[in-house]
Order: sequence, then structure tokens, then C-alpha cells
Amino acid sequence: MVSYSGYTATLRSIVSNEANRKFSTIVEANGKYYQIKFCEVGHRHNINEFIAHYFCSLIGAPILDGAFLKLSDDQLKILNDRVGSISSFNKIDTTISKKNFFFGVEWKKDIYDLKKHEKLLPTINKSENKKEFYSIFPIDQMLKNYDRHLGNHLFIKNGKKTRYYIIDFDRIFGYTSWARMHALMNNFDCMRLPIPPGQFDELEFLHSIVTRETFEYAFAFAFAISSTVTYDAIDDMCNIILEIYDVSKEEVDTIRLWFVQRMKDFQKICLDNTECFPNVKQKRLTYVHR
Repeated sequence: MVSYSGYTATLRSIVSNEANRKFSTIVEANGKYYQIKFCEVGHRHNINEFIAHYFCSLIGAPILDGAFLKLSDDQLKILNDRVGSISSFNKIDTTISKKNFFFGVEWKKDIYDLKKHEKLLPTINKSENKKEFYSIFPIDQMLKNYDRHLGNHLFIKNGKKTRYYIIDFDRIFGYTSWARMHALMNNFDCMRLPIPPGQFDELEFLHSIVTRETFEYAFAFAFAISSTVTYDAIDDMCNIILEIYDVSKEEVDTIRLWFVQRMKDFQKICLDNTECFPNVKQKRLTYVHR
């Protein structure tokens, strides 16, 4: 089971992204800064971030600290008022939480900002935890997270070195809402985006940087999914969702079924998906312990 702390938070700043129908709020709590994602009614950014963080925590993927942050009614009103002044959208959904607790991920300032795709692999190879980068492939496949662009890789400076962290999971289950969950539940096809001819495909690029050697790192995390994501762990996650958020039991049961269905023999699914990686030609791989 993964446990989370709950802190009273203070609102610090707001960043809007109308194109993605979401608003990022920076809050301060417990001596740290956290980012909370809000959204319009019907979307599930905040819950999706929690689900992915819980899942990544189970298998030891490189993520920043997460916590449930409580904002007062007055702060939520200020938040909505500010959003209304900078956005043409309706008010953000602050009612999805039962007791004003929202999930947040630690916010870091001292980051290495990638500007070009050709810088990604060299930066990974210089990172202290470069093997952990390859966790994104089984994780994103397990969660059906299509939103893995250059800005969703975080490198934090550590002296002369950097460490890699996965960020941004608000579009798991195929979208920001849960409308596609049933349709995608048993879909393990190669992750592909509907890109017009001639435009850059982020996911195709990511798959192209994986070699046979580095695919074994991805396979180790796929094995961790099969061995660590137990029924009890899934139930614990679902119970947290029901405790914190105002969602139906039917919706949470669908989430439970998603993980029960997709964790079965996941390392075999990972091997079957070697065809998604143009530089991984051989399916029979030796298991390598992380």
C-alpha cells in the first residue's frame, strides 16, 4: 500500500492552459511547493494524476513527492475568480473533492529545460538514474497515457549531474475524462497518435530511441507491474479515491477493473510489444534485475 500525507495549503500562483482545458495551481504546504491540476466539470485531471502517482510509487518509477493538499473555501473562491479573469472557460471544478483536498505533486524550480528532441537521449544518458527513464514505456502502456511529449520529461539538477523524473499523467485512460476506458481496457496496441503526414510524432520518436539493451530496462519495470500491482494494492487505491473524491462507485469499479485486466501477465505483453520499437528486433530477452 502507498500512503499519502495531507496538508493545509496556501495558494501561491495560477498557470492556465486553455488548449488543454486545465489550470495548474502552485501551493505551499509543509515547507514545499506543490502543483495542483484543476479542470472543467467532466474532466478528471486531478484524479488521474493521483492514480498514476500511486501506480508509479508501487513499482519504483522516478516520480516526485505527492500529497493531498487542502484549500479553504476562501482560497477556492479566489482561485475561481482569478481563473474567470484569465480564461473564457466556465469555472473550474472544485466540487470534485469531498473535503477540499486535491492531489498535488512537488514543484521544482531548478530544472534542466530541454528545447530540442535530439537533446533528450544524451541528457538521459548523463542522468544518475538513466535506467529509470525506461519505465515510461510500460507505465504509459499500462495507463494508456498518450501525452508524453518533450515537455513531460523532467530533469532536475543535482550539482553537476541531473536526475530524471516522470511528470504529467492527467491524460491517462486515453483522455482527460474517463469516456474511453471501456473501449481501451484490453487495447495493448502500439502507442500511436493520429498525426497528419509530415508532422512530428512524439511517441514514434520515443520508441525510436530504445535499443535492445535499454529495452531490458523497460522489461524490468514491466515485470514489476506484474509482480507488484496486486489486487490489494488496487483496492487500496480505489478506496482512497472514494474517500477523497466525489465520484460514483460505478466509476471507481471501472478503474479497478482496468487495473485487474491490464496487470495480467504484463511482462509477456511488454515482450509482444517489441514490434513497436524499430530498434528492438529480438523478442527473447534475458531478464535483468533492476
